[in-house]
Amino acid sequence: MHVALNDERWQVSDDASLMEVLADLSERASARQHLVTSLYVGDRVITDRELQPLYLCKPLSEVGSVRATSQPLTVVYSGVRATAQRLGRQLRNEGDQLLAEARAGQHDARRLDGWLGQMADFVEGTLVSAEDGDTAGQDVLPWIEELLCARSQRDLVRIADLLQYEILPRLPLPDASVGAR
Repeated sequence: MHVALNDERWQVSDDASLMEVLADLSERASARQHLVTSLYVGDRVITDRELQPLYLCKPLSEVGSVRATSQPLTVVYSGVRATAQRLGRQLRNEGDQLLAEARAGQHDARRLDGWLGQMADFVEGTLVSAEDGDTAGQDVLPWIEELLCARSQRDLVRIADLLQYEILPRLPLPDASVGAR
């Protein structure tokens, strides 16, 4: 059966399990300082959610050939960094709205929870792609914990204070081009 990673191609036994082939593929990508970014098994795009034990144990004769593409880690991290910065700017804008609502005595727990979920994505993205000296994700973590505590106590004053003085100032500033229309 054929296996391909970017421009490299090789043959493996039809009896080889998908798990064995994917492990080999991952090792080859890793040896080049790459990360697999897309995976096709047979003619289907495969996501990480589909990589279940029953599927992984199947022989290639049942699932088909494997084709993957990879990118250098530096490229992947650069993309993650850019996405985290965009998300951080969005979170800052939405956080301003949450702050105004909290100062007005309004509290929508579901909206705050959704914002906190996105904040977790922002922190993870900044930590994964951090360059030397970049501590944005780490700097906001203790304040998120404080915000969660204030949220559980439904303390709108504390929520507003944490947003205004501790969390929002640590998020990326909006692009100057966004406001200048």
